[in-house]
Amino acid sequence: IYRFFSDGFVASSDIDALNEYQQGLGDTLLTLTGFENLMIFIYIALIITTIVLLFRKRKLAKTFALVSLIFVSIYGIVDYSVASYVFNSSGLSQSTEIQSFLTKYSSDVGRSLIIASIWIPYFIVSKRVKATLTKE
Repeated sequence: IYRFFSDGFVASSDIDALNEYQQGLGDTLLTLTGFENLMIFIYIALIITTIVLLFRKRKLAKTFALVSLIFVSIYGIVDYSVASYVFNSSGLSQSTEIQSFLTKYSSDVGRSLIIASIWIPYFIVSKRVKATLTKE
């Protein structure tokens, strides 16, 4: 959310500098950032909807929780793969800043996969979830 309301997704001077480095790179990163922000808003909507449904003890909360967990896992993998490809194909992956960013992001993706591997089975087989989420 901070990135969305801060000084734009990517500054125009950054886009120009990246395009000078490699033709179209700045535009590619701008598109990637726009896609990431759209996915963040979708994820936030899923989380808010899930929380509201959980507090109301609706059966549909289980489905939204599962969809949210699966969504963030798949999105993380796809986003990391695309970002790695863009940085590797442009030669920017040799930068220590980019390497540290990709390392941190890969650990975030791994963490989301571990969280999903714990919570998805819980929501599917838990008797407590079934007993709590009772309203249609």
